[in-house]
Amino acid sequence: MIQFQQEIIISAKPETIFAIYENVDGWCQWDAEVQSSSIAGDFVPGAKGTLKPTKGPAVKLWLTRVEKNRSFTSETALPLCKMQFEHQLTPEGKTTQVLHRVSFSGPFAFFFGRVIGNQIGRGLPEALEKLKAAAETRPRT
Repeated sequence: MIQFQQEIIISAKPETIFAIYENVDGWCQWDAEVQSSSIAGDFVPGAKGTLKPTKGPAVKLWLTRVEKNRSFTSETALPLCKMQFEHQLTPEGKTTQVLHRVSFSGPFAFFFGRVIGNQIGRGLPEALEKLKAAAETRPRT
């Protein structure tokens, strides 16, 4: 398994950050690696959608785990590889620790980890900084 992860502390409640996650159409506003994204229906386990990265073809994704205001995981099937993207929120007083982790598993994990994972890994710090800015300027929930 190949993994990339990044953490940040955000001065906002988990509910505020999770509301940003639930707006799947808006992921491109805080993640420069996302050109467009959408899901059909509610932000619940089993929801399916698409994500078009800024570089590369659109891919299908589905939400495999959703714990409102705590975490969610999405998966994408690649040829002989599964890409899993975890988002975790841990409240710490008046702030929230945010962890984003992408992992690749399967026979082609090494290949996709190098080709896609390195790019995602390089983009994680900027995405988290933009998520932080969005959450900290958002009206409090």
